[in-house]
Amino acid sequence: MSSRHVIAVDLGGTNWRIAQYDESGTCLAKTKIRAASELEPEAGLALLGDAIAAFIQKQGGAPAPLAVGVGSPGPISVDRNIVMEAPNLPTWHHVPVRSLLASRLGLPVRLENDANLAALGEFSYGAGRDAESLLMVTLGTGIGGGFVSHGRLWTGAHGAAMEIGHTYVGGDVRCGCGAVGCIEEYASGPGIARLYAEQTGQTIDSHAIFERREAGEADATQVVAAASRMLGMGLVSWQKILDPEQIVVSGGLSAQWESFVEPAIAVANENDFESWRGRIRVTRALLGGDAGLAGAAFLALDPPA
Repeated sequence: MSSRHVIAVDLGGTNWRIAQYDESGTCLAKTKIRAASELEPEAGLALLGDAIAAFIQKQGGAPAPLAVGVGSPGPISVDRNIVMEAPNLPTWHHVPVRSLLASRLGLPVRLENDANLAALGEFSYGAGRDAESLLMVTLGTGIGGGFVSHGRLWTGAHGAAMEIGHTYVGGDVRCGCGAVGCIEEYASGPGIARLYAEQTGQTIDSHAIFERREAGEADATQVVAAASRMLGMGLVSWQKILDPEQIVVSGGLSAQWESFVEPAIAVANENDFESWRGRIRVTRALLGGDAGLAGAAFLALDPPA
């Protein structure tokens, strides 16, 4: 085993996952505990800290980890110390996760948004490891994003960049964020279900809609095509703004590659600048649900700039 290894933590909605990675991005060991979403932040972090310490101890003769990387949902403060709020942790508001865990573990801790870490994981060890810049697009219940350029996450002046699910694509549907016309209301799983319900009066989930499309149903075919077009307009907008070398798509809806993602790529290319047409390179993610853990490991291995 390499003497350089770190602990990676993913604060998911159902489970909190803990893993040990070496500097090559290989996962050496992994465990999980049930997410302590019902606890107050200090109690939840005490539970997490004890679980991390027990996990480290269980590795036996391994040298002490260099650091701990933690991925959390929700916005993170500019100094990357505080989780401002977390959708799956209702009691967490302005919680200094980094300093509390570092104090409990006696180890350096680095904290980042989980979608950003998924992008960093794919960039470092997954589909984008040969690219200089990468935009990660996660398609599922919502639409998330992360952007990495030359090994560095771009998080914006206030630490809240890459909320790409709230890109304006038209229409007057009000999003949960308070704005209208967000792409998430059209090209996410619930967005597709909403479009189908408006057209047919039937309430079913996006998985069933894709099944009906495969069976040749006209309404499902029309709805998926409309959602795919919206995704394509999002892709070309993000390409024009960020000009990434590669766009990596992950999440549950990425399984609908031929019927949903590929037509969106075609729409994006049709609407790009004529002189740059064909530059948009979109690939599937490789790391699946472990992308965030891999990104947390890379973050922990990489000293702060």
